[in-house]
Amino acid sequence: MIISLVVAMEENRGIGQDNRLPWHLSADLRLFKQHTIGHHLIMGRKTYDSIGKPLPGRTTIVLTRNLAFYLDGVL
Repeated sequence: MIISLVVAMEENRGIGQDNRLPWHLSADLRLFKQHTIGHHLIMGRKTYDSIGKPLPGRTTIVLTRNLAFYLDGVL
């Protein structure tokens, strides 16, 4: 089994604020898609909320403490 982590962060180690990335670079988004398509994505609920939907071509797994959490297309 291979586990890969994808993290993008600022110089001060910030990874986002107010459910948004601190930047928008098309090349970064293309690279993310290239590395994740056809694989499982594991993310926290707030990250999922910022995306707003399961990403096509990937299995989306959301980690949350809310036992009642349920959305179609999300594990």
